[in-house]
Amino acid sequence: MFKKHLISALVLGFLTGGANAASLILPGANPGGQSASISVMQWMEWTFAFDNAVDGGNPISDGTGAFQNLKQTYPVFMMGGATETGVMRSFSMAAGKPLAIPLFTVSCVSSDGFDCSDSSVTDFVDDWLDSADQLHLEIDGTVLVDANTAGEVDAIEDQLRVASDFFHIDVAANNWAGEPKGTWPNSYTDGYFAFVEGLPIGEHNLSFGGGAPGDPEGFYVGVEANVVVTPVPTALPLLLGGLAALGLVARSRRRTRI
Repeated sequence: MFKKHLISALVLGFLTGGANAASLILPGANPGGQSASISVMQWMEWTFAFDNAVDGGNPISDGTGAFQNLKQTYPVFMMGGATETGVMRSFSMAAGKPLAIPLFTVSCVSSDGFDCSDSSVTDFVDDWLDSADQLHLEIDGTVLVDANTAGEVDAIEDQLRVASDFFHIDVAANNWAGEPKGTWPNSYTDGYFAFVEGLPIGEHNLSFGGGAPGDPEGFYVGVEANVVVTPVPTALPLLLGGLAALGLVARSRRRTRI
């Protein structure tokens, strides 16, 4: 019953590196100018906003990177997770935003009468996350997270563990998790999220993964991604074009008066 609604833990890792090393932002530092709790809520919203039949895919089942930079309307750049190991992705993104990187998370949708706020559910999620191991995040050869045992994960819990409040989530039809379309209350996400800033313009490689033990083999995922960070589009060409247009209008008016 739990497995139907506790959306499998998503391990994501992400990008940065280059000449200026990326750095972790502690959740209390309000990445993107908002609380980390709001950012992870928005991350969960983003993952369920894709209709496979309409959009052609989603950022979780994405096996190429084609869906990573779509529907990015938040102050923080959301990174898609995976449900298996050996996932390879390549994509581009504009510079400027911090990244939300869920290293190992659980998302729960309260659909079909299931109540994610029930203590039996939250206790189950908490116990599973407490057992997490093999968490790692490496960007351009720099190791930012390396916690191979549950004890090592526990040591970094205060720096990475973030949960959203319970909230009403809008779930698209044909979503990656097979949840029914609708607006479902008392939904939430919880887990180990790394917020990263300092991605310089250029090409970057990252490797990340993790999971938790269980029956029969546990749940583990792994992703390798090649990411090209591009300059933020500038408004200068538009401004110059507008000034040029005004010049043409002004000259036209002078000719008319003559």
